[in-house]
Amino acid sequence: METPHLLAQTFLAEHPENAAAIIERLDAAEAAAFFNQVPPRLAANTLRRMVGAPAAECLAAISPDRFAAILEFLPLNTTAAFLRRLDSSQQSRLLDQSPADIAPLLRRLLQYPENSAGALMDPRVLALPADVTVSEALSRVRRAPRHALYYLYVVDRTEKLVGVLNLRELMLASSKDILASVMRRQIVTVAATADRRGIVEHPGWRDVHALPVVDDQGTLLGALRYEILRQLEGRLDAPAQTGAALSTVLTLGELCWVGLAGVLSDLTTSMVQQTNPPRTAKEPGHG
Repeated sequence: METPHLLAQTFLAEHPENAAAIIERLDAAEAAAFFNQVPPRLAANTLRRMVGAPAAECLAAISPDRFAAILEFLPLNTTAAFLRRLDSSQQSRLLDQSPADIAPLLRRLLQYPENSAGALMDPRVLALPADVTVSEALSRVRRAPRHALYYLYVVDRTEKLVGVLNLRELMLASSKDILASVMRRQIVTVAATADRRGIVEHPGWRDVHALPVVDDQGTLLGALRYEILRQLEGRLDAPAQTGAALSTVLTLGELCWVGLAGVLSDLTTSMVQQTNPPRTAKEPGHG
């Protein structure tokens, strides 16, 4: 790997917030050209820290294959928030380019107003059928650990939320028990249509660190994680940056801009050359 590329990738990995601020200065085509050349995980980690509009325009300009790869590492509610900032034709195109297992989940999130529970939830939360055994439930948790919260939600065959238990309770239960016999039926939920105030002021946060999101029929749609609550509260506990601290951040960013600019220069020059191949100059004729 060439030194400028290595420097840029190291900066993305160690200072994603500063990298995001730098990349926001570029136009969408330049930013997309850069993200097309870095690992999808690093690209997603930087994109999620960018301001909505620049990030959305960048996503719209990224190559289809790279867009699909980045989506694997980008939180779905973040992706949906970016898509909301694009016009309907761009939004439809990106949804069509999304992996088959992700596109319907994004469409579900986009059905709800911005900053509502339905728009902010994690729709990939693991749901366990009430009629399976504890042994089968544990097997399903092992197969999908990324989507299993500390709280495990139990649904009937119509996807209606009927119970909840935590991982400890599941592990201590007899392997032959049916899940319906060991789950707790008293469930604290939040409506998918709940707005920002309704989410922040929900009394359930006093007892749990994740809230299941349901529709009007009680169907489990996803779950709100505690980090979403902190985001909606505006990160009130985060100290304001002083002038000196901000200056330090910008200095770090400018130092690494050399590496980023080198990569972008190579990429954009290459793109221009491919689009407009150089012409061979003709010598003036002799009369």
